[in-house]
Amino acid sequence: GGIEQQMGFSLPVGDQTNIKKSTTPPDTQLTKVFGKYQVTMSYPKPLLAQQLSIGNQIITFTVKDAKTKQPITNLKPYLASFGHLVMINEQTFDYIHVHPNNLIPPPDNANGGPTVKFLPLGLYGPIKPGVYRVFAQFNPDNHLFTADFTLKIE
Repeated sequence: GGIEQQMGFSLPVGDQTNIKKSTTPPDTQLTKVFGKYQVTMSYPKPLLAQQLSIGNQIITFTVKDAKTKQPITNLKPYLASFGHLVMINEQTFDYIHVHPNNLIPPPDNANGGPTVKFLPLGLYGPIKPGVYRVFAQFNPDNHLFTADFTLKIE
């Protein structure tokens, strides 16, 4: 029942001399299928690091049935939210965990969707420009899945 708490820290992992950085280009196709679900990511173009850092740009995901194209409206709360978003900078490995932009957690028995809007913020310093791998989790009818995209922040 408490409010969300986040703490930033650095965690050294593995051999720092042989780092293999991703070279995945930003997605040009912003609609993809993940199992039974079609997910579309949308955002203002261009995404600007300075504007994201202060909460002036939103990243939106819309979930539909991959076969029927009908909107999914049975997203269940997972960890007190209709979705979770992780953004990882391919070059710096900066990690940003983003919750939807609603301020009140939904009740456990609530239904959400088809759209979930995320508000990235620079909580521990400004968001840096770069290419980010983006992983969004959704929980339709208690069947958790992850959608992944790659986007560029200027």
